[in-house]
Amino acid sequence: MLWDVPWEAADCARLGLALFREACLLMGTQLDGTIGHVVDTPPMTPQWQTHPAKRQAVLEAAGFQLSRMTDRFDWHAPPDRAQTALGHSKNSEHEIVYRTMPEVGEAAFVDAIERVSRFTFDQYIVQERQAKGAAAQAEEMFRDLQRMAHQPKWWQLAYTRDAKLIGLLMPTVSPT
Repeated sequence: MLWDVPWEAADCARLGLALFREACLLMGTQLDGTIGHVVDTPPMTPQWQTHPAKRQAVLEAAGFQLSRMTDRFDWHAPPDRAQTALGHSKNSEHEIVYRTMPEVGEAAFVDAIERVSRFTFDQYIVQERQAKGAAAQAEEMFRDLQRMAHQPKWWQLAYTRDAKLIGLLMPTVSPT
């Protein structure tokens, strides 16, 4: 559902809430489970959702709870500058060693997901960990990401020179 109201109008909250409630009532006849809504920050095509704070206030007034806060980042560097810009330098005293999935195996990635998920603010992941257990949630997330278009060599674990895991990279091509 694309949802937009005249957010600059004085009564935008009342209009937004009325529109949203009506849409939820109509959808409720078709759904058996939870209804969710995404507010992209920053706004993305095709919705270009403006006024995220006002949208969130209307959603909360309608009884929705915030379940996930994320930020999106895009970087468009020329290919010939990417390695330098990312700090990939063999002479750096803070050298990071990257190992691809074919090098370390799937279990290392599942373990890394489990470890980083332990400290997430993402309420959806927290709830999944509580319901299924940390290991099962990490395994399921790994399998979900594998279903998206990717190359195994794109997926990398980042280590310090003394082999301490410090991060993971798992880029995929979004199905949308």
